[in-house]
Amino acid sequence: MLNYRILTICVLVAIAATYNSTRSSLFTVSSRVSESALTGEAIWVPSCNTTAAYAHLFCFDAGVFAGLSPYAIITTLFWISPILLLALGGIAEHIGNGSESKVEEMTETISDEQSAHALGVFKFVWTLLSFIWFVNPFCAMVSTEFYQHSAIRFFLAFVLASSYPLSWSLMLVSLPMTSVTGCSSLLGLTKYHRREAHIFMATWTALWVMIHGVGEIIYLIATKTLWSSLAVGKDGENLVFLFGVIPLVVSLLHGIMAVFRKGWYSVFRKVHLPGAFILLLLSTLHWSPFSFFLLPAATAHAFEMAKKWKGSWAAGGGLWDSIALLSASLGSLVGLCATWASRASYMEEANANRYIPFVFAGASITLSFVGALVSACIVFAVAKSFRGDSTV
Repeated sequence: MLNYRILTICVLVAIAATYNSTRSSLFTVSSRVSESALTGEAIWVPSCNTTAAYAHLFCFDAGVFAGLSPYAIITTLFWISPILLLALGGIAEHIGNGSESKVEEMTETISDEQSAHALGVFKFVWTLLSFIWFVNPFCAMVSTEFYQHSAIRFFLAFVLASSYPLSWSLMLVSLPMTSVTGCSSLLGLTKYHRREAHIFMATWTALWVMIHGVGEIIYLIATKTLWSSLAVGKDGENLVFLFGVIPLVVSLLHGIMAVFRKGWYSVFRKVHLPGAFILLLLSTLHWSPFSFFLLPAATAHAFEMAKKWKGSWAAGGGLWDSIALLSASLGSLVGLCATWASRASYMEEANANRYIPFVFAGASITLSFVGALVSACIVFAVAKSFRGDSTV
């Protein structure tokens, strides 16, 4: 029988590798559906039956549930499914054999040689995925007349295509550092090589940040539209560019700290996690669908934080960990849906503008994290009450 942890990573990789192709097959360039509409946003049409400030540009489609379109609902459920599968598999395993998970035991049996080999395989797979994430949209773009018009537009296609592997890198880079994914046993990595995997992914992320961020600035300078694109007072949509520049600066500062971390590692450890959260939050403001795709990372890190409080919350072992992870997953979904439902309600108001929606994008991932954290802590509190002690 296929181990549910192996199945989890297979599902995660399969979704990540095929998502862009699936989306491209559903929404073509001629469909007049905006990028953000893929997650329940706005449909670009020539007429609109609303008096909102954006009515001359697009109509808002509130979706079918909590401001989400059917496509957004399916995408979200698929993307959170690996975490749900991991939680449900853990619950079933503990109920079935009445024993604790064997993850820690498996970790201890991994030799340095086996771990080094596994790290090499991981690097190869990640490099291959990065290639797939980039080539698919790049080929689709350069096959259209717009990007064939001039060299600078061809360059733009290269820059925009780099945003796809950048997006996936930002979404997944933090997962190897959490115990949720069971990376030690799942990928055959020791703690040292798990950190090396994280650094390798972070290096790729920094590369894509430079290509996409700096490339966009070069394009705007070349087309003499840099300052007009950053004029947020004239057009709320220009906040997209502003929230692109700010994360670029934060990324560069974060990268510099990472490169020179050995000299002041204790300080780096304190600022790394909050700095990474700020970067992802700003990235969500730049591209709102991050709210959906960062769910696994938000859930995993919220669970990790709750797990660190197990002494005071009195966790009840592996079974309660799995239940807490399931609860965190559901809590993150509640946080996301609540935010996007509020956003849909606002967007349907007559006085809605194109500035406030950016607030909802950042609030969405924040509330997803808070929802996951609170849900996991509640489970650990119930575990304490159920067991009547504070032992791990």
